[in-house]
Amino acid sequence: MLPPGNELLPASQRASFAQQFDKDLHFFRLLLLLINKSCPIKNIELMWRDGNSARRADEPQIVGTTQALQDASLNCVRSEQTDPNPRFCSIVSDRGRRHAESCSRCDRAAMERVGQAGKSEVYHCHAGLIDIAVPVICEGRHIATLFSGQVLSEAPNPRGWARVRENVRTLTYIDAKELEDAYWQVPVVSDEDIQRTVRILELFADYLATCWKRLREAVDIQQGRIRASQLQRKELVHLLLEGDSADRSRVRELARAIGFTRYPSRVLVVRPENEEEYASSEVSFDLAFARVLHVVEELAEKSENVASAHLRRRGICVFFRDQGEKPGGGDLYARMLGQRILTAIGERGDMRVRVGIGRAKNDWLRLRESYHEAWTALAESTGPIAVRKSGPPAVRELSAQVEQACRLLSERRLREARVNLLSLSVLATRNLGEKGSAVKLSRQYLCSALESVLQAASKLGGDAPTIAAWRCEGLEALEFAPTAFELQEAWATACESVLAGLARLYSGKHEKLVQRVQGLIEREMERDDGSPATSLSKLPAAVGVSAGHLSRTFKRVTGSTLERYLMVKRVERAQRLLLDPASRVSEVAEKCEFCNPAYFARVFRGLVGCSPSEFSKCPSRAPTTSIII
Repeated sequence: MLPPGNELLPASQRASFAQQFDKDLHFFRLLLLLINKSCPIKNIELMWRDGNSARRADEPQIVGTTQALQDASLNCVRSEQTDPNPRFCSIVSDRGRRHAESCSRCDRAAMERVGQAGKSEVYHCHAGLIDIAVPVICEGRHIATLFSGQVLSEAPNPRGWARVRENVRTLTYIDAKELEDAYWQVPVVSDEDIQRTVRILELFADYLATCWKRLREAVDIQQGRIRASQLQRKELVHLLLEGDSADRSRVRELARAIGFTRYPSRVLVVRPENEEEYASSEVSFDLAFARVLHVVEELAEKSENVASAHLRRRGICVFFRDQGEKPGGGDLYARMLGQRILTAIGERGDMRVRVGIGRAKNDWLRLRESYHEAWTALAESTGPIAVRKSGPPAVRELSAQVEQACRLLSERRLREARVNLLSLSVLATRNLGEKGSAVKLSRQYLCSALESVLQAASKLGGDAPTIAAWRCEGLEALEFAPTAFELQEAWATACESVLAGLARLYSGKHEKLVQRVQGLIEREMERDDGSPATSLSKLPAAVGVSAGHLSRTFKRVTGSTLERYLMVKRVERAQRLLLDPASRVSEVAEKCEFCNPAYFARVFRGLVGCSPSEFSKCPSRAPTTSIII
């Protein structure tokens, strides 16, 4: 059932809103019966637009007294409820068969009038009975209309029957004798009862408008939470793949927010098969993949201690807490989860996928190893579910090599990282082999290792376009390397490109950082307004780096420490201030942020060659040798 005001909602909210509305439907029916018990006119119907049509409450899509009376669970409030559809109206609509060409047309016109006017209306229907229409207005929008009536305000009489007969003369299917008998049975109510009914319906309309608004707000909140949860899951998966370099406090925060009671211990990877098949298919690969991703994310959200996300070039990753860690559990839980994913995708998607499962880890910091093992399992097996068994020492050595390389990169030890990375392809060939399927396995492992290296490079400040270019060139070279030797060459070329780019990045970044610091110090020292000079403790915050990093970078670029550079600039400023005959040595020392005049005099003499007092009395006699930094 489409709820009232459905067409006024954004398309993305309509399904959720309809689900929420269905939950309140039973309560609305109960309200209708309770209102009927206190309302002088025993018939209430709710009508709203469904696309380009208008429906009445006696149809299955609409809420009304008829449906409420048919609900067996509401017997407690039926009491002496009268028939909400009088015999007269049933005859006019040909027992509902001609409703569209009779009553519905009249109701649509009334709905348009009250919607435009924004207020209730008491009117005569096309057959001559009194009807009431009350608009449901929410935030200035007409979302539905409450109807009641099908009564007379004066007792049936021959003159009234004559008017009714004239009104329905075009409805040739009506038996005039039968309709006349029904006319004399139409309920009669007073004008006061009609006004009471209008007031009750207006109160109900206000309540419905409030409910509609609350439902919409609830849907907004729900969708916001879903979007936030999806972002949190993606960020958590990203951090878990970073391993040692991840922000541990952020990992804990995200795990709690998502609902993990324990950290994940294993990684499952979902890999689509045969992308080239979609080139000639009516369904695009992107659409089919989006369906697969939706199925996996939905299943993960409904499972305990499971998180999934799609990371570009890393595939669909599922992190979960392996319940098979219990004695005798083995890989049973992991295989069951993989089979659930395959079954759900098979039922709701049209893409063939395979599932690779890495080994369980006792620490979330090692989950990146489980991720690599999942891809290795897919390369080693052709089955729908590939589980990585306990690997030999050779595989563990490769994983440790990748971890160490990424750690060296994060510490900016490029030379050591280069040696580590260039030896990785040789190590893979030696440990995994160099013929047949061994080359394929080495290629898959090096591709996943390249992703880890690029992720480390991205965290070090590599911009997205450059990272994307490195990825495209490196993966393409690895994919088309047919032999073990060419695979080693492709890996070496890819690593050299990344390392050279990071070297340029470090060089450029360090020089720019030093230039910013020097410029900041120069601007402060050039001021002659007597304000205090720049403090060493304020410089790191001013340029957005830590004190240790700034000190090391300045020394590496200039060959001098930042402390000495700043001291020289302070003494140069002191020389300018001392040129003023009115300046006192103690005041100059304070303005240049020396702790006391004695220390200032000692530093000044060491750099200038004379005391501050001697320089102040006769600057021309001071040594002309420039201060060396």
